[in-house]
Amino acid sequence: MIRRLRLLLASFVLVGAVVLPVGSATAASFDFFKGPCTENSDATVCQDKDQSQTAQNNSIYGPNGIITKIANILAIIVGVTAVIVIMVAGIQYMLSTGDPTKVNNAKNAIIYAAIGLVVAVLARTLVVFVIGKLGK
Repeated sequence: MIRRLRLLLASFVLVGAVVLPVGSATAASFDFFKGPCTENSDATVCQDKDQSQTAQNNSIYGPNGIITKIANILAIIVGVTAVIVIMVAGIQYMLSTGDPTKVNNAKNAIIYAAIGLVVAVLARTLVVFVIGKLGK
């Protein structure tokens, strides 16, 4: 179990080192969330840009957009499932009567449900962050 947590932590650090290069001026100066169209742009993709749709009424990533609704529904489903798994594993732990395999299975279920809950919260936070950046 400790080995898996170390591997998970190492993968987060590695992803952070690759995705978020702090010392790179090129990566720091490029904004992924800005649109390709500027005032002086003559690109084809920028022609006839619909100015009536703002971030507040966007049907894809706005406050009532599809991505927001799906993220909310998935977060609720994962949260409820994790709580149910924790409760069932707690009951199994109480009823294990000292059997080491049953105790170990119940502990693992609780740990994995808690990790799943943390991952769901982090995923929801990431979605909110990205949608907030797209809305600007």
